[in-house]
Amino acid sequence: MNNPTGSSAHQVLDEILTRYGSLDAFSAHLHAVLDAPTIVLPNPVVAPPAGGRHRRRDPADRGPTSRVA
Repeated sequence: MNNPTGSSAHQVLDEILTRYGSLDAFSAHLHAVLDAPTIVLPNPVVAPPAGGRHRRRDPADRGPTSRVA
């Protein structure tokens, strides 16, 4: 049976230490990246298509209605 936290966790730790030298340096890098301001993209205005399936119908277009009295 594989140990879910064994080899994978060690591989990740080895890669972090290889790239950043220490966990503190890795943590500082994450904070710098995540705390940087986010670029806000403009929200494109998209007009809904005319005659969509959820539009209100004109009462004259309903046709005959059948009511049982």
